[in-house]
Amino acid sequence: MPATSILNAAHGLNIILNSVLDNDLRGVRVEFVSFVAVLELEHGRLEARDFPINVDIDDYIARGNRYDVSQVPADGPGGALLNLIGKGDKRYSFWSGDVVGGCARFFLEHEKVQGVTQAEAATLLEKAGLN
Repeated sequence: MPATSILNAAHGLNIILNSVLDNDLRGVRVEFVSFVAVLELEHGRLEARDFPINVDIDDYIARGNRYDVSQVPADGPGGALLNLIGKGDKRYSFWSGDVVGGCARFFLEHEKVQGVTQAEAATLLEKAGLN
């Protein structure tokens, strides 16, 4: 599509993210991983974005990872009735050390993306062995 690039193609970036976490960073705590996409534009100008990484909670639970679940306090009589029959809102929690590459699917949060300066992008590329 016109005006689509690697920096705004959510599905493609998620595929890259999950491939790297499954194959190259399996077992590494995701809280210590950054996902920065860098695109070289005309005349060597770099455009880069740093994307927050999120775990797919439903997939995390479905794969049998460790988690805790608790009932959310009721908000009014309708909520109390839902809680009473086990249909109320639930809160899921887990230790961040259990969220590692390969434990579940992950996705990038495009709404909270942060820009990366050209100097920072150039330094990241240099550290990765790319000129």
